[in-house]
Amino acid sequence: MLMGLINRGNKETESPEALHSADVSRDTSSLNPKTTETKKWTGAERKNIKVAPPVLDLIKTMCNMTDKNKPESKAYGLVSTAVNEYLKDHFTEREQEIIRNSIEIKYR
Repeated sequence: MLMGLINRGNKETESPEALHSADVSRDTSSLNPKTTETKKWTGAERKNIKVAPPVLDLIKTMCNMTDKNKPESKAYGLVSTAVNEYLKDHFTEREQEIIRNSIEIKYR
């Protein structure tokens, strides 16, 4: 019963000190996959996407209204830009990293 009254130097208030620290920095190079953005795809490599006729008309109209020197003047450039913006706005950074890594692995 006397044991509970003895002051033992209260070890809970002492903070432990680490001898070594770990490198916790992240490699952000995988966040921007280079393979899908820099590769020039041929017409035979591109695939069709099925969309409703009003959506197709919207894509065509938007392509016609963009500057012809921009990649968005082609339908595949406009869709690529739209998908990348959707990815940034609707997914967390971790989800974006997972999605980009899975695409990068597929097209290595």
